[in-house]
Amino acid sequence: MNNTHLYNKESWLAFHVANFQDYADSWNVRNSLSLPVIPKDEAAYGIFESAGYTWRYSNDIEILDTIKAFPADERSELALCACSHIQSSSLVAQVKELVSKEALSDEDIEKAETIVLLRDGLQAALDSLTYIVADLLEQDRSLLRETTRAICTASEVDDILLNRMDIVTIATRIMEPFKEFIAVALDEPAYWWFYYAREDDEKEENIISNPETLVRSLGLLEAFFPKTAEPEHFDALHSMSIPAGRELEMSYSMDSCSLSRSAAASHGENYSL
Repeated sequence: MNNTHLYNKESWLAFHVANFQDYADSWNVRNSLSLPVIPKDEAAYGIFESAGYTWRYSNDIEILDTIKAFPADERSELALCACSHIQSSSLVAQVKELVSKEALSDEDIEKAETIVLLRDGLQAALDSLTYIVADLLEQDRSLLRETTRAICTASEVDDILLNRMDIVTIATRIMEPFKEFIAVALDEPAYWWFYYAREDDEKEENIISNPETLVRSLGLLEAFFPKTAEPEHFDALHSMSIPAGRELEMSYSMDSCSLSRSAAASHGENYSL
């Protein structure tokens, strides 16, 4: 399946709008005599995920406000079902299995890319879910508890992945085509796969492309690549303080149960629901 057409902002946005409609249609027939094509919990999660993507790539809040206008009990049910889908996820187990490997095969790298795509979808879902039910959390303790559990699950995924930057810097390259489509201001620590990880990868690429720097970074003998003469004013620079490395303060994040439509489409795979 060739999905190169999705690497176009209009097509990518239309893809998520169509997904939203499919998930919403399935959710709306859940109490009818018709059997929904998509399971209830997955449909609820899909509504939040596709709505979050649509907002992200269009900067149009209308799709979120439409759901936020639903009665409180329906919004609560929708969110609880989405959280249930998250809690039944196998993503944490998949990440643990991935990072347990010292060296990755081509197949493992593809799995790592899929995990990053899923993680991105989970953040889209969390962004929309927390916006839509924000006014309910103080009164609805069950909803607050399940939302918190979902956030903790996602944070666990981040904690595990970010301890293997050798995997992350490679896997997050798959997100590059979508970064330019973003139409809103995102929380950069929360979306580390678009920002923090990509900056780290760019630094690695600069090192690899420069043999002299590469040898020094590996601690090899500098005799093979002697330093170039420094300008006279260089000594003054050594007295300047160098800012400490930026600490990554992780924000909330989320998790997923199965390969989402966007992840499948990004990898050019067929998918079934």
